[in-house]
Amino acid sequence: MKRRGWMKFGLLAGVGALLVGGVAAAKGAKGGHCGWGRGSWSAEDKKKFASAKIDEVLEDLEVTSDQRTQIYATRDKLFVAIEEAKPDKSEKFDQITALFEKNDLDPREVEALKQEHRDKITKLEDAVSEAVVELHSTLTPEQRKQLVTKAKKFHDRFGD
Repeated sequence: MKRRGWMKFGLLAGVGALLVGGVAAAKGAKGGHCGWGRGSWSAEDKKKFASAKIDEVLEDLEVTSDQRTQIYATRDKLFVAIEEAKPDKSEKFDQITALFEKNDLDPREVEALKQEHRDKITKLEDAVSEAVVELHSTLTPEQRKQLVTKAKKFHDRFGD
């Protein structure tokens, strides 16, 4: 992917991450050193944390009840997409080790595993893109401006 493509994807992913309110931050926020290692939150804990962060942002943006309902629907669809894209690490490990133990490794089987992973990621990217479009159409121009300001502050603090 060209650099410009990565930048567009990065911006899109950044807004998507802001929409779900820091699911990535919640993912490893418990256990280990600075969130690294075992002991992370359950999927339900992550959803509660992200929902609380979304509510904070929505309060700041002073959204209407209709807007809040639409944004919650978008959030819920995104949560489902994130869960579907989440790999089953032990199953994937078993598949890879089973392939490696064979006397004759078939490159097509390796490619099939890679393609399965790519398909999940593509589906998640599509869900994030759809969420960004839905959020954009739900917010007023002034609310979008406020959200961009918040996103820039977040990026300045935690981005590269």
